[in-house]
Amino acid sequence: MMVIWQDEIRSLLEITTKEQYEKSIENIIILCEKENVSMEIRKSIKEKSEFMINDFSKNDTEKNMKEAKFRVIEYLKDISKSSMEKKNSHIIDNTAEHELLQRILNQFYLFIESFYEKDPDKRATIKREQLNILRIGNEYDVQHILFSIIRLFFVTARTEVCEDTGYAMVRSDIWIQELDTVVEIKCSNTSMNQKKLMEEIASDMVHYHADNIYFFIYDKEKIIKNREAFINTYENAVAGKKIHIIIHQPKIL
Repeated sequence: MMVIWQDEIRSLLEITTKEQYEKSIENIIILCEKENVSMEIRKSIKEKSEFMINDFSKNDTEKNMKEAKFRVIEYLKDISKSSMEKKNSHIIDNTAEHELLQRILNQFYLFIESFYEKDPDKRATIKREQLNILRIGNEYDVQHILFSIIRLFFVTARTEVCEDTGYAMVRSDIWIQELDTVVEIKCSNTSMNQKKLMEEIASDMVHYHADNIYFFIYDKEKIIKNREAFINTYENAVAGKKIHIIIHQPKIL
């Protein structure tokens, strides 16, 4: 856990007596224990906080204390900077991973075209007749295919993960824990209209606690008439969450 040290640094800067200094260092060590800061950091703080007491010179003692105080302050600043850099690095890495996930979802049709629509080589044991039997009929078919692709890049991804929202249980189609991400799959059918689809999405956006929600809409019945307007309706709809809408309207399947 990253500890923000601003208050401790401010407290150290304001102290003027040996008693205040020792109390401040004690509070910092207590905070370290409370926040499970590593033993290495605790040891370093203690070592840097120590100073020589000159029983014959109060000025000399205060000078030594002040030097120790600034050693601790500089150390706290250094570990704070290091923690922030690690945090920012993690965010950058997550950004790259989200871009990869977005690309997978956006280019889903390439897999469909390559696997289902392209004729197998005449030497293959898989024949065109067999591929013709396979058709995407509902969201479970989409989930099966999409999850297989996502797992190539996100090995911890899982399907049908339940979450307790506090008043009801919700089940995410695909859950990627390291990205705090839900991929919710919708597949249109002859009994679904655009209004019903919009109601389902609005409900799901509120129920899921994940920071990132990707709605993957396989609109085989083409119930969405204006793709851009539909996407813009939801992508900034919930504060504190990143909503992504991906729509595929296949020509054949």
